[in-house]
Amino acid sequence: SIYVLHRRKEMPTILENFDHPQMIPNCIERPDSTVSSQALHLMNNMTIRQLADDFAQRIQNEVGTDSYRQVERVFQVALSRMPTDEEKDLSHRTLIALKEAWEKNLNQDNPPEQDNPENADTASTKALANFCHTMLNSAAFLYID
Repeated sequence: SIYVLHRRKEMPTILENFDHPQMIPNCIERPDSTVSSQALHLMNNMTIRQLADDFAQRIQNEVGTDSYRQVERVFQVALSRMPTDEEKDLSHRTLIALKEAWEKNLNQDNPPEQDNPENADTASTKALANFCHTMLNSAAFLYID
């Protein structure tokens, strides 16, 4: 919220979920707090979902459709580091599982002989967006150690 333009008497709604500082008198120190509304906001807010979709689009534009490279790039952009071997393996398996789930969801109304090849691309994009959304909600992204 450092760069958010707002009036002292009109706080942006998003800051209410994140224990905005009291502006009268000026806030010189803030206690740490984590409440369920913060996590729910990050999981369900449409702006956050759109940011995750844009993040996924950026990753696809930068590295293409190779899921291993996508996982590495997501970690680089979101966490400013490469994934460990364990993180890379788990993330890759998760990305594949998400893609399969999206393919099943997108093709459930179509008989197998009529599968739409465009659904595979859509499934990959949606799976990557879900993965990016998960990274934006991860403790490593939200907290600095």
